Amino acid sequence: MQDAIREIKKICAESDSGTRVYDWGSTGYKDSVRHYVNSSSDVAWIAVQPGSETDLSAIMKVIATYRVAFAVKGGGHSMMPKFSSTNGIQISMSQFNQMVYHETDGTMDIGAGCLWDELHPKAGQLGRRIVGGASEVGVAGYLLGGGYSLRSNQFGLGMDNVRKIRVVLPDGRIVECGKDIEKDKNLFRGLQGGGNNFGVVTQFTIQTHPGSEYFGYTLTFPGKFSDAVCDAIIKFAKYERRPEASVKSTFKRTLENGQPKYEIYSLCRCDGPKPIDPNLDPFKNFLAIHENDWKDDPLRWAQVKQDIDSLGSLSYEASERMAAFPYGTVPGLQVAGGDSAHADGADRPKLYFPSQSTSSSVGSVSGDSDVPQPKDSMIYVGEVNARGRFGCIMISHYTESFVDAVMKEHEKAASYLLAHKGRSVFMEVWPFLDTIFDKSSGDSAWPHKKGEPYAPLLAWFIWENKEDDEFWLGILKTMLDNLRHVALREGITKEDVPYYANYSPGTTPVEEIYRTNVRDIGKWRKQYDPADVMGLAGGFRVPIVQD
Repeated sequence: MQDAIREIKKICAESDSGTRVYDWGSTGYKDSVRHYVNSSSDVAWIAVQPGSETDLSAIMKVIATYRVAFAVKGGGHSMMPKFSSTNGIQISMSQFNQMVYHETDGTMDIGAGCLWDELHPKAGQLGRRIVGGASEVGVAGYLLGGGYSLRSNQFGLGMDNVRKIRVVLPDGRIVECGKDIEKDKNLFRGLQGGGNNFGVVTQFTIQTHPGSEYFGYTLTFPGKFSDAVCDAIIKFAKYERRPEASVKSTFKRTLENGQPKYEIYSLCRCDGPKPIDPNLDPFKNFLAIHENDWKDDPLRWAQVKQDIDSLGSLSYEASERMAAFPYGTVPGLQVAGGDSAHADGADRPKLYFPSQSTSSSVGSVSGDSDVPQPKDSMIYVGEVNARGRFGCIMISHYTESFVDAVMKEHEKAASYLLAHKGRSVFMEVWPFLDTIFDKSSGDSAWPHKKGEPYAPLLAWFIWENKEDDEFWLGILKTMLDNLRHVALREGITKEDVPYYANYSPGTTPVEEIYRTNVRDIGKWRKQYDPADVMGLAGGFRVPIVQD
């Protein structure tokens, strides 16, 4: 490790592109290892922020030569320990933050260090629509994992909208591959949902789509409206066929001063003009919950309704920000009064999160002395100062019986919050149309075939202490197993459905994610990473096929 560190520091010292290396204790180190929660951050030996593909290539050659552990972090939103964190060399892609729009073909070059927080407003300013992820989420992990979006009903998954990818291969070669580039077709296929199996991606070229008008609402309901919200979700999933409309509802149970608190957030989003006739509003059943809540105060409801109706169509930029709300939080809402549901669709300032600065600390850039391996984590290396984990099952659509089972499992899991230092238990219900995979190429690493639509039911838990890891991971597994059995009984999932890598626990076998594509991916890995350098990093690693 010491030889590798010395060579990497030499690369940084000689760099003319701003490549930086940071030792434990510096601000740059902390920014580089920071993840969404503390439990997915690790104590890296050193952290490096490459400033160019050339320097990144040199760093990868060092890693390949000395066979040292490493990890690559884009946005750091993964909750999986060791997936984008390491005890070895932490590579942070924060300097790859370019955004360049090409008016000739409507594509946009985006650096692998970008967050969707930045890209949604950028697209909005250009009057374009993009298929992207939530706030706090990095571009790279999202697109390399697949990328479900509020616009997937219209345009498919995020990876279906990627036209070109630039990647530094494990041997240091810099390659550009793409949909319309004949050379390295297998590499492009492998990067479509194949995670970090093939190298370090530096840039994506994504297809944008013409913008017109948008409208929508961010709605928060107290938990007492759970049945009404579930009914609205079922009606939306069953009857709403406009691909422009999408609803994502997050059910959140938490503790506040030791007392249980239950809230539901529904993000309602539609591309196009707001219907003049309220009966044609795709979200009318959600808005009706407000009206029912105000039945004892019709005059006040009239004012609230006027506020909602006055929202009209959002600006491009505001609409794109709306698509970037982080998981489980909907900031900027105005309480309508009492214990009532409330709505806000007005423009709001952009969300800002801890920066991934490249100049906040100079760090160590030269010197031959050995760097001792750090033993302790720096405090607050998680954007959320707690522990947590994602989990999911894949379903084709929602039924009343299944949603009822989700609510019961959610309530049961939340009953353990106080006894086991839990903070929050989330469930995300997000119906899609059965045409969601119609834009699939059919030959990507992650299988998503036209006519076989599946989407994740997402669960995630947040808790305080490492001592409770085993308990909460066990509860998460039990919950998802129970719901999977219900889904099988309801006929809304199958035994061999590919799991979604971005939400699956790290213990998930790669065969359950890539299914029949595992062997092809293994062959492609032999072509582009025969020495299994990427095996030194975490993630869902597909074994190299040797024959």
